[in-house]
Amino acid sequence: TTAHEPNYDKLMKERLAILKEHGLGLKEIQATIAKIDPYPGAKEFLDELRKMTQVIILSDTFTQFGMPLMEKLGWPTLFCNTLEVAENGEIVSKGALGFRDPENTLPITEDTIFQLASISKQFTATAVMLLMRQSLLSPEDRITKYFPELAAYGGVTVRHLLNHTSGIPDYFDDADWFIKIWKEEKRVPCNDEILSFLLETKAKPYFAPGEGLHYSNTGYNLLALLVERLSGVPFEEFLQKNIFEPAGMTSTHCCHIRRDGVPFENYARASVYESGRYVADMD
Repeated sequence: TTAHEPNYDKLMKERLAILKEHGLGLKEIQATIAKIDPYPGAKEFLDELRKMTQVIILSDTFTQFGMPLMEKLGWPTLFCNTLEVAENGEIVSKGALGFRDPENTLPITEDTIFQLASISKQFTATAVMLLMRQSLLSPEDRITKYFPELAAYGGVTVRHLLNHTSGIPDYFDDADWFIKIWKEEKRVPCNDEILSFLLETKAKPYFAPGEGLHYSNTGYNLLALLVERLSGVPFEEFLQKNIFEPAGMTSTHCCHIRRDGVPFENYARASVYESGRYVADMD
């Protein structure tokens, strides 16, 4: 595992060599995985979840390995890696295609670091849940308990922010406010500025708390700011110490590309084509 060999490319080559040495291919591996049953209640949990929303599982496994379990779980959508398999069933490589820097045609490799963008909201939610575990807040707390200046959104709770049912306007929807910072200052607004956005624009709620569903970046900025206020440390530091390090996520970091530049040699740039060249798209 990566606990023994952190270089994933080297680790995969060692794994493939062991499989080849023992004459094991995809068929034998899938047969073994097929004998594994999900935890009791797992399918029932997903069935209940499917009544409310689409279920997508994000995993670092491989499609070919995951399918036997996905069948037992009622075929939820699985986003993961895929293997390159020869006609005889021998696993050749997991491979990687594409460029991590299109402008300089630098190739993607197995250990390329990608920008998570809004997929990172799961870590924000996890950070909030960790504070709940410490009894520092409740999901039913109104946000005015922590942000008294947001009296205009007095009925909104932490739970509403987590599940996008707060009705609080999304700053992405206010092109004038957001684009000014994005284009003129070449950066993304920080969490503190989201409070200023709500106070300065006096943006009206889309709907009463809990009465609708609207994807909200603003809500998750407020949650990140809430984590900072209750923990007493910067949000990035809280994630690093309480989630990434305990989970062994040595290649996962918070970074500000537009502000600080590319922090990793093997970073895959999120790029758009503007004025005849590729430029950084997001922070």
